[in-house]
Amino acid sequence: RFLRVGDSLAVGAAKREPKARSARPWAAAVPTPPGPARTLPAWAGRTLTGRAPAAGARAWQSPRLRRFAERTSAAPPTARSDRAPSWEAMLFPRMDALLAQLMPALLRGSLRLRAASGPLDCPLQAVLERGHAIAARTALALTAQGGEFAAALARPDERGRLALHVALEHEPRLAPQVLCQTVAAFPDALTHASSDPGGGMPLHVALEFQQHDEALVLEVLRLTVAHGPAALATPNRDGALPVVVAMACQGPSAAARVLRATEDICPEALERHTAHPVLHSALRHQRGEAVSEALRVFAEHHARAFSHQDERGEAPLHVALRHQTAEWALLDVIKLTAQHGP
Repeated sequence: RFLRVGDSLAVGAAKREPKARSARPWAAAVPTPPGPARTLPAWAGRTLTGRAPAAGARAWQSPRLRRFAERTSAAPPTARSDRAPSWEAMLFPRMDALLAQLMPALLRGSLRLRAASGPLDCPLQAVLERGHAIAARTALALTAQGGEFAAALARPDERGRLALHVALEHEPRLAPQVLCQTVAAFPDALTHASSDPGGGMPLHVALEFQQHDEALVLEVLRLTVAHGPAALATPNRDGALPVVVAMACQGPSAAARVLRATEDICPEALERHTAHPVLHSALRHQRGEAVSEALRVFAEHHARAFSHQDERGEAPLHVALRHQTAEWALLDVIKLTAQHGP
């Protein structure tokens, strides 16, 4: 009774908060205050004792938890402590090891985790999102064997996310391994769009969240070009193309690479007059190489974009005058607007 799988997966939830989504600068024309933080999953609401994590030091009144703390030499929090209870962090590694032992049965479906909202059918996404590294590595070692275990890589969770989406957002250390296994077994996963607010295909997720790992972003881009080039012309749920997300979230080098790939594979996507124009996004968020590449591509192949207006009613010249500081960029935009603008 003390250790129930359905309730024990959540230990450490109060200590390890889910990573909040970025502000998505392409999603709104006028800056808006950040929305509420992402709520914890349904399975993260109860501890081993059945109490909510906010119960604090009173949870240590349980004799079983007292004995457990004595065996592990862990000091319980004091009754006057204002911090979150520390015993969740203490139990987290033990739950990680327990889930690693149960992972074969969980992936087969012979053992199921149950939360208050119902059964959890995707244990791989759950351990990747909550940071159970040992259990996640065990699961990936099993999925690498193929067969019934590999099916977990292509099974979406209740939010429509594959394991690749979750790894790219929450577990970048394991994301390359998940990416290689997923592409090898299910290449169509690169064009699978999640139903998350603002979510999209794996390329959208990598461009938005992997802002400090350009090598991983470029590898996702390379595999997407090879196995799912249609993703470059597909907007996410916010209506932003991957190149728009790259302009808003990535550095100049990666953003220029995504722009060149989009121009080579699906140039018609750059001609769409949407609420998030690519040229406006480049002039608003980028500097240096990305701006130079955007001006070259649009001047040579999509000159009409210099007369397009975004949802604010601004032309590229207005955006450049407001956001660009380099003199050469301003002069180029003025010259191109005079040639191709209204």
